[in-house]
Amino acid sequence: MFALIENILQAELFNPFRGRQWGLTELITIKDIDQAIKEKKYRNKELWNLDRNYHIQRIAYFVKYGWENPIEIDKYCIVDGYHRLCAAIYRKDKTISAIYTE
Repeated sequence: MFALIENILQAELFNPFRGRQWGLTELITIKDIDQAIKEKKYRNKELWNLDRNYHIQRIAYFVKYGWENPIEIDKYCIVDGYHRLCAAIYRKDKTISAIYTE
């Protein structure tokens, strides 16, 4: 089922800034994203990488350039789209496209 999360605050349930995604031991913060954008450090290629800087730069890329694919959510977690959700929260988007799966 395709839907728009109409209020990004609804996404707080899955807010990646409040948890440790990608196996990281240290949280990624808004300041981290600010710094990557300031330094123009963007990562546009999807890799499975446990390096914290990779994830910061991936979020910064989506903040700067946007995305077309919706995030994918099931009733318990985000299946795909943590970087995009971080970017939407950072940009204070009012909506984000999502696909709900069960």
